[in-house]
Amino acid sequence: MAVAAAPQRVNGKVTGVVNGVSIGDVDLHAYIVSQDGRVFTSISPMPAALGYAFQSLFTLSGGLEWLFAAPTSPSSKNGLMLSGINRERLS
Repeated sequence: MAVAAAPQRVNGKVTGVVNGVSIGDVDLHAYIVSQDGRVFTSISPMPAALGYAFQSLFTLSGGLEWLFAAPTSPSSKNGLMLSGINRERLS
């Protein structure tokens, strides 16, 4: 019987420019349920000018899904395995 992977929480900062609007050092929070292939992502505070545009932006959560995906066979690998990243779990 396989042991279910625990959901992962990812917190970080996002900086950049989207549609000409600067995003300066805002918080990114994600809750990743790799067993089900689900990622819930939040960025705050979000500039009001980008709120509507970000509703259809899947790029950020797609990268997190790839990093933490549950391998389905011995030959398949997720992003962490392919990149060689050593993650440190803080509690």
